[in-house]
Amino acid sequence: MDSGVVSANAGVDVTILFFRANEKEAENEILSNDTFDLFYVDESWKDGVTGLATVWWFIATGSWFSKTCRCPARSAIEAEAQTVLLALEWAVENKLKRIVVCSNAQVVVQTFSKKKRLSN
Repeated sequence: MDSGVVSANAGVDVTILFFRANEKEAENEILSNDTFDLFYVDESWKDGVTGLATVWWFIATGSWFSKTCRCPARSAIEAEAQTVLLALEWAVENKLKRIVVCSNAQVVVQTFSKKKRLSN
């Protein structure tokens, strides 16, 4: 599992994680901690158009919400980065203080964690 902590300008502490399918132990450890909100993000991309999906799970209550959108993107990596940004914007809008964003896009997670620019 790759991860990194990102401090957003809006006062939100963010941990972005990359999960491989066989890392259930790591996911179970995260789920045992109910002091944060959890966002799962994913995307689909084809011919310059992406479908973004973010699921927000408030672990303490078991409540979950989803948000989707369709927008242009030059690459699958850009599309996945947009899903992470969608989750971050949603967290800021709802004044969340501690969140975890789970993504299956290792390049995007590493880029956010190292505070670098994505290249297509």
